[in-house]
Amino acid sequence: MLTIGQAWDETTITWNNAPLARENLGGVWITPLQWAAPYPGIPYRWNVTRAAAEAYQAGEPLRLAVYAASSPFHNGRYFFSSDVEDYNAVGRPTLTVAWGAPVASVNAAVQPARASAGQIVTFTISFLGSGRPMTLTDDLPAALSAPTTAPRSSHGAISYDAASRRVTWRGTVSAGTAVFLTYPVSVLTAARQVIRNTVILTDAGSEPVSSTAALIANGIQVYLPLTRN
Repeated sequence: MLTIGQAWDETTITWNNAPLARENLGGVWITPLQWAAPYPGIPYRWNVTRAAAEAYQAGEPLRLAVYAASSPFHNGRYFFSSDVEDYNAVGRPTLTVAWGAPVASVNAAVQPARASAGQIVTFTISFLGSGRPMTLTDDLPAALSAPTTAPRSSHGAISYDAASRRVTWRGTVSAGTAVFLTYPVSVLTAARQVIRNTVILTDAGSEPVSSTAALIANGIQVYLPLTRN
């Protein structure tokens, strides 16, 4: 099985103007038969995943060619083309493409990462759109206040529900487009602790994913003496 790097026309192609092969994708052994092959023939399969992905990435059609060795021991094979009559439609060569969905990912960060009671910190959530409906939720920990100003989003719609203390974002953003959410909150606790805030991103095409931003509340600073040799 070969990939072809040039366009060609089946009505005008000849031995002299045939396009050049680009890459050998691999081969397959054909088992000799004592008698004629059963109808409609014996199917053989090649994995052309990489070639299909490269063609798609380049915005080009996938051009494939099947060839056989010219040794005297390599004869007696028959291939059907894609335009063979309906009597053998099942014997036409077939390319099967299974489209994959990129796995969603999300990143949560907080600045500053160390704060005292009453101090305002800002959460920044970032992820990439997938072209499918997505939902992000953030149930704020009890040690944090409600957003001190309205949450902001670069794309989609974001809101805050005071009853559930939940920040919710919803939207359908084109694949690969970066989405940024920001909202400031204040530290409510005077205790010395680590506050972990977890966001959950749900994509219609994959399993939910999460990210946790950790904040040190009311930490103690220790200054070490500076020494010189």
